[in-house]
This record gives sequence, structure tokens and C-alpha cells, in this order.
Amino acid sequence: MNINKMFLLCILILVSCKNDNVPVKVVTPDYFQVRGKTMGTTYSVIMDSDLISKAIIDSLLVDINLSVSTYIPESTISRFNNDSIYGTTVEVIRNGKFASQHKVVLDNDEHFLTNYNKAKEIYMQTDGYFDPTVMPLVNYWGFGITEKKAITVADSMRITALQERVGLDRISFSGGKEDMTFVKPSGTQLDFSAIAKGYAVDYIAKHLSDNGLTNYMVEIGGEVYAQGSNPRGVTWTLGINTPNEMAALNDFSAKVSIDSVGLASSGNYRNYHIHNGVKYGHEINPNTGYPEKNNLLGVSVIAPSCMEADAVATALMIMGLDKGMKYINDYLQLEAAFFYGNNEGGISQVNSSGMGRYLKAVQNREVQ
Repeated sequence: MNINKMFLLCILILVSCKNDNVPVKVVTPDYFQVRGKTMGTTYSVIMDSDLISKAIIDSLLVDINLSVSTYIPESTISRFNNDSIYGTTVEVIRNGKFASQHKVVLDNDEHFLTNYNKAKEIYMQTDGYFDPTVMPLVNYWGFGITEKKAITVADSMRITALQERVGLDRISFSGGKEDMTFVKPSGTQLDFSAIAKGYAVDYIAKHLSDNGLTNYMVEIGGEVYAQGSNPRGVTWTLGINTPNEMAALNDFSAKVSIDSVGLASSGNYRNYHIHNGVKYGHEINPNTGYPEKNNLLGVSVIAPSCMEADAVATALMIMGLDKGMKYINDYLQLEAAFFYGNNEGGISQVNSSGMGRYLKAVQNREVQ
């Protein structure tokens, strides 16, 4: 998920941090925290062991970034995206006609391929509402890696032309033991920002489990995977910040307790442009090419993996409340809390059928 599109997930445990370079004891003598920066945001790992050092976690995150960061020119995803340097032009048959395509051959890359395959799966499940090829449109509207500049007059012809590059099903993939071969329309680009942080959370969590840890919480930019118990000996409890740009950090719309699941959130209330009094959010609908306009302010998703929760949260924001609720209730392993603007100018919350088992009472709820 893009770092600006998430709710702020506030971890409800007291933390004492003196130095980011060494594990810091948290609340009890048996829990330690490692903090740092990655993917344009921050990370925090709290665990009941000091076995895993900051250096180890940082090295894992560096490897992931070298695969999926669009801000690193040499990353795998940047090489996929850069038609002017990498790959060759080929002629293929599409829809019964010859078409000029771009062929890219890359070294086999576990991180890139895992993100690509999961993105393709969720793309199919959501009927294209989650689409990592929307990058050219995100850049056009001033929310991507290019200049952050609001569009004052939308160029419908330009948007239509950019849509010709959008659609994960336009990319074909074949892989061997040593390389990955992609064929795509020229100008088609991938952006895993709505899934990569969730993937990184899961990857770090798996590393902890593989090394025998059973109680931990991994958080990157608000995306979380938690397992076991927190330093107080109870299930990890997290607060979902009220979806309002004026909300304080301790102003929660909901609190959830999670164990062995991922939690991710998406919202338009922190990343938007205003032109002529109209607010344009950064969630671009790949079907229309325009910023999606609906009454959803934010959504939080619980899923078996943080990676899945991350991607699905983005899709639900674009689907809107009715389609989003139908989608989430069709998948038994997914739950969600939807926050939307009501007719009184306030914020209302509606939950999927099984979300209640994760929710806790909110004592300081100040929904405006």
C-alpha cells in the first residue's frame, strides 16, 4: 500500500526506545523492539527474543527493495518498467492481429515473482479493481513517483491513451530456472506499492517464525502481522486511527485484537489534491482512469497474510461500500471494517459478517 494511503495503525503498548541500532526492551524484560526506516516509511518489530538483530532485518528489507522499489533505478521492477533501456520490441498476435509488444528478460527473482503472482491472483479475484499496472495513471494524476502536481484540467484523450497500458492481463509471463520472461505493451509499468509492504511484513514474520520465535508483531508503515501474545501476555491489540486528516494519533475509530493474521488499511484522507474546492483522492480506478469518488473514507482488512490484506484494502476503496462488502463476505478468510461519510457529515462504520470477533471496545472514540 502506498505510504500515504493507509490509516495510521497505532500499537497500543508502551514503548521505551533509546537507540535504533540495538534491540530495546519493551515493557517487560523479555520483549525487545527493533526500529528503522524502509520503503519510504518506518518499521517496527517487537518480539520476545533478541535473537534477530536490526542488521539482519535491515538486510532482508534491502533485498526486498532491490526487487520491488520503483525508487531504485537498478531494482528488478525498475528494469521491468524501463522500456528505453531493457528489453526488445517483438511482434505478437493479440486478438487475432499482430501487435508491437515489449519483451523483457530478467534474472529469476523470488521477491519480484511472489509479488507479481499474488498481484495477479488478487487482480483476477477483484475483477481488476486491484491492478498494479495503474502506475502510468497514478503518475499522471500526480500521486506517483513523478512530480507531485495536481491536475487542474483533465485531458480525457491522454487518460484514454494511458489506459491502453493498464491491465495486468495484458502481460504474459514465462519462467525458467534462471530467468523470467515478460511480454507487455510498450509503456506498461508495474507498481507494487499497494502490496509490497504487506509482503515485506510477511517475509520478516516468516523469518522470525523460522528462527523459533512465537510471540511477535511486525509493522511497516501501518501494515501489521502479529502472532502470539504481546508484552502484557494478551493478544496483540491495535488501534485504527479515525479517517480524518485532523484526527489525533490516539483518536481511534476501532481497536482490534489479532493473532496469526495480517492487518492493513487504506484511505484517501491523507493523500489528495484539492482543485476548485473539489478533493481528488489518490485511489485511481483502473476502469475509468480517474480518481475514484465514493463515500468510503477508509477500510481496514484482516487476512491470513498482510500481503493479501494490503492489496485487498486498496481494491475495496475503489469498489466502494456495496461492492466491497459483497466481495469481502464472499471470502471466508477475509474480514473488513468500512468507514464512510454519512448524511449528517459524520463518520459511520460498518463491518463484514465476521469482523466482530476481532473488534474491541473503543473508550476514546471521537468520530466527528
